[in-house]
Amino acid sequence: ALEELASPPSASPEAEDALHRILREAPAFGEEGEQAQATVARLRNRAEEALWGCWHRSGDEELDESIKRGMALMEKERFDEAIVVFTELISQAPLFVEAWNKRATALYMANEYNRSIEDCARVLELKPRHFGCLSGLGMCHRANGNEAESLKWLRKSLLVHPGMQGPQRIVLNAVVQERLAPLIGDVVDAFRRDGVAEESCDDLTCTWDVHRVTPDGPEAASPHIYFFRVGFQNHNDAPHPIKSLARYYVLHFDNGHVFPFTRLTEGSSSFMLQPGGEYKFCWALIVSRPLQGMAGGVLLEWLDGSQEPKTGGWGKNFDEVGYPRSSLAPLLEPQSAPEVSMTQLQSLGRGHHYTGQLDLRQVAGL
Repeated sequence: ALEELASPPSASPEAEDALHRILREAPAFGEEGEQAQATVARLRNRAEEALWGCWHRSGDEELDESIKRGMALMEKERFDEAIVVFTELISQAPLFVEAWNKRATALYMANEYNRSIEDCARVLELKPRHFGCLSGLGMCHRANGNEAESLKWLRKSLLVHPGMQGPQRIVLNAVVQERLAPLIGDVVDAFRRDGVAEESCDDLTCTWDVHRVTPDGPEAASPHIYFFRVGFQNHNDAPHPIKSLARYYVLHFDNGHVFPFTRLTEGSSSFMLQPGGEYKFCWALIVSRPLQGMAGGVLLEWLDGSQEPKTGGWGKNFDEVGYPRSSLAPLLEPQSAPEVSMTQLQSLGRGHHYTGQLDLRQVAGL
């Protein structure tokens, strides 16, 4: 119904506003958990489809057929021909926003990035919340090698449509690189000089422990298996939930080798902590050599009471206020951890969400 109301020739701005609100505020409609995430995804998908549906309508059947013809040419990778179709469409209806946007897309696919950027500017003059154009503009600047400008527009696209996975992953990787890479470097250096590098986040407790697992069967002496239990608790009294973005680990082996790695917390591995909330998970690590030490930590995002980013989110710099990081405590010494059998793991992980196992035996030196 909202799609029809938001479509030409009698488009209602209020209907389009309502669809944008669903895109932006869908997380506030549900509780935590996989079922709620699926509900949010469905709401956003329907709102996105409705917006694209009304954007593809000009109010004139002949013009609508022209844009369909141009899109069909793009699907066949006949981009030069599609550009001609969209150019003619723009000359006939210069205020038809999607004609400009589709030509921008075809130009991008034809590697005409600067011309695509020019068309994107026109789209945003006419429709500033066009999330497809905002993300496309970010990709144009990325293709031109301008990462800073690319991230600026990708963040803006996520402020309009937080559920876009492509821009979300690119921006999240940038957050991880800016906020976690320096800390991981300090931890690696600390291991190599037998020191300690830690960082804590106010109002958040991050704890973990480790057990050595005795494998069952004839290859019991071959792999080294470690079982970790991790817990987070939000002690903040203010109505500010915390959302997980990424975790990092640094492995210190008995031969002195130090191996860091980072994992984005997506899907079932992600979590959100309300004030006073607690989240526990467990996982297993399989390596070829004994572990002497292990450090870890987490990158988080503070949200405000409406579950929007506390600092303006994707539109702000990746600072310590909006994106705090915290080390897991204590620094683990797996070689002296208590031993457990495979059959004991179920009871040991009770009350924790199991996120799976990571087998690093195929990585050289691990």
